[in-house]
Amino acid sequence: MALGVPVVALAEMGTKDILAPGRGALVAREDPEDFAAKDLQLVHNPGLRDALAMEAREYARNWDGPVLAQRMLDLYRSLR
Repeated sequence: MALGVPVVALAEMGTKDILAPGRGALVAREDPEDFAAKDLQLVHNPGLRDALAMEAREYARNWDGPVLAQRMLDLYRSLR
C-alpha cells in the first residue's frame, strides 16, 4: 500500500478492522467468486485502480514507524 498498490483482501481476522472503503482496498467476502470479482474490478477499471492507489499511499502513512511512535507517546502522556 505504501507503494501505491491497491489491496484485495478477505474480511477476516484483523483485516476487517484495518481495511475499509477509503483506505486503498477492496474487501471481499470469504467467497472465491467475490474475491475474483474484486480482482477483476482492479484489472478492468484503471480509474478505480488509480483512486485506490492514491488512497492506499495516504492510508499507509498512518502506519509509518514515526507516526505510530508519536501515537504511543501521546497515549503514554495522556495516562499520566
